[in-house]
Amino acid sequence: MRTLCLFFTLVFCFSFAHPSEARYAAIVIDAKDGHVLHSTNADTLNYPASLTKLMTLFMLFEALEQNKLKMDTNLITSPRASKAQPSKLGLQPGDMITVRKAISALIAKSANDVAVVVAEHLSGSVHSFAKAMTRRARALGMKDTTFRNPHGLPNRGHLSTARDMASLSRILVIKFPKYYNYFATRKFHFKGRSFKTHNKFLRHYDGADGIKTGYTNAAGYNLSASAERDGTRLIAVVFGGKTAKFRDNHVKKLLNKCFAKISTTRQDDILTTNSKPIHSNSTIFFADPHPTQSIAATEARKLARQIAEDAELPPFSQPIANLTPRRTWMIQIGAYFNIAPATKRAGKAAAKLSKSGKNYDIAVMTAERENRTLYRARLAGLSRKDAYAACRELKRHDFDML
Repeated sequence: MRTLCLFFTLVFCFSFAHPSEARYAAIVIDAKDGHVLHSTNADTLNYPASLTKLMTLFMLFEALEQNKLKMDTNLITSPRASKAQPSKLGLQPGDMITVRKAISALIAKSANDVAVVVAEHLSGSVHSFAKAMTRRARALGMKDTTFRNPHGLPNRGHLSTARDMASLSRILVIKFPKYYNYFATRKFHFKGRSFKTHNKFLRHYDGADGIKTGYTNAAGYNLSASAERDGTRLIAVVFGGKTAKFRDNHVKKLLNKCFAKISTTRQDDILTTNSKPIHSNSTIFFADPHPTQSIAATEARKLARQIAEDAELPPFSQPIANLTPRRTWMIQIGAYFNIAPATKRAGKAAAKLSKSGKNYDIAVMTAERENRTLYRARLAGLSRKDAYAACRELKRHDFDML
């Protein structure tokens, strides 16, 4: 009887130590300070699937920073690496791939063969690399994470949590800013072939610029996503999605909720200004309190012209100067530290309203935050009634308002 009880006790404990199926978990944090804005089962042990490659990339970026590698260093494919299960590039023994291409392949294609190539190059073997990954993860504060391989293919001891993966994502954003842009890779080329990213969230959420998707049968559909709006970057991690579409939509809702929470505290949804409206059909203008920033203004006007042409809007006007005080309404639809996404977001909003027969002026206005220029995308020259109507119309078209 004692033996039987011991047997059931061990089975009971083992079942809780290793998830037998995908478990839902989610967390949203502010990238600036790690403040948690939303959390559900954030410390539940789960299979991270290809979110594992975030740690593989961390190890690779760190090796680059320590000058152990260069972006054009060639990595050689071993027989073991070539036998990795899909998703993969299809590397053959002896094939070479540069570090630069390896980074793109890990992020966009989630190539398991490339993950093994990186592991073997950095640590000599997958086993040694997995141990190094775990040690480094623990040193970074990821106390509940254990890695058994560099790619995330099924292994009962290969476990992490939504909180740990959000923490790792934040570290990648902060510690490696010059490499972070690779997480926005939508397509890359290798040996004459073109590979598109698995991360469709990048295309479907305004402000999104990373980070990584993951999927196995046991893990479900996982996603770590980062988006920046109004000078605030949020990171959301979801484990255990039932489908890729469900996962992406759920992350979208979580980010919208958290951005709205932050936006409400700033009372920045609908703004008034003392700028003179331009009475023309969807004119694009730039009100810049810093006229010395001529390069940025020139880039903005070029981009605005292209957006106007793509959306079949009338040509944009010249920058406004010496504005006559007159109270009018604006609605802010985005703010970014880069001018391109601000202008694109304004253009998208104008195009949607134009299709409904409504034409409002578009403004990209600058402000200073944290010693950086912030570009605010706004619809301008509205009455109070027009402002609320425009908000309702954009939301009806599933356009996210801030």
